[in-house]
Amino acid sequence: MSRIPWFGKRRQATLSPSVWRRSKPLANASVRSEVLDNGVIVLSVPMDPRAMGMLGWLVRTRKEPLIKRYELDVVGAFVWQKCDGKTTVEGIARGLAESFQLTPAEAEASLKVYLETLTQRRLIALWTPSNSKPKKSGR
Repeated sequence: MSRIPWFGKRRQATLSPSVWRRSKPLANASVRSEVLDNGVIVLSVPMDPRAMGMLGWLVRTRKEPLIKRYELDVVGAFVWQKCDGKTTVEGIARGLAESFQLTPAEAEASLKVYLETLTQRRLIALWTPSNSKPKKSGR
């Protein structure tokens, strides 16, 4: 029996721990964020009606786009602000451990689960370091 592609689970690429630690999370450019006074961040994501099946037809008849919102607590906000494409996962984990009194192992384990969730929801992408060495030029 063949599997219908859109009903199957997406396969996650498995990264080695060293590559994962050197990866740099980058926030999706279509996600808008608003920082509230209490340190909470609210993310607003426009939803694609084409990915909503029959419900998408109803959404397309609306004049304003459908927006999904996520509320991040202080810890989530800390991580979100570090998803700039410059800070490595290792650097974020170190900052979490220092700022929230966690052991390095606790910070890394929690961060891994959280970044996987953000990636599955397409709020971030993980830029991984290149494994290829630069070619030498000249003779």
